[in-house]
Amino acid sequence: DQFLIGLCMICKDVSQDPGVRLAGLLELRRSVTYNKIMKTPWEDIQAGTKEEIKKQVLELTLMDNPRPFIRHIIDLVGNLATSVMKDSGSWSDLTNLLGEWIQSPNETQKESALKIFSSLLTFK
Repeated sequence: DQFLIGLCMICKDVSQDPGVRLAGLLELRRSVTYNKIMKTPWEDIQAGTKEEIKKQVLELTLMDNPRPFIRHIIDLVGNLATSVMKDSGSWSDLTNLLGEWIQSPNETQKESALKIFSSLLTFK
């Protein structure tokens, strides 16, 4: 559990080398991704840690991130959202954020919201 929280911290730490942040993003994404075929680390994480990861990931989306990181962050959020939906059926903080972004004049936020919604639509 602490490893995944540590990955969240690395992803949010803008003083980190960009390559380290990207590696953290990719590893975190692999760890939280729902997989129909095999068990993933997300399934064994304690409920409190899951809530902390969700909080940290939402905070990451609100940061001023470089353009190349945004795609990876959106993929992380989409993968995490599918795992959360499998677990609990909803993630109201994300839903509220996406509702705001879809109405935002900021094109990056609109595009990001649509990509995350797309991830949720493909979840089965």
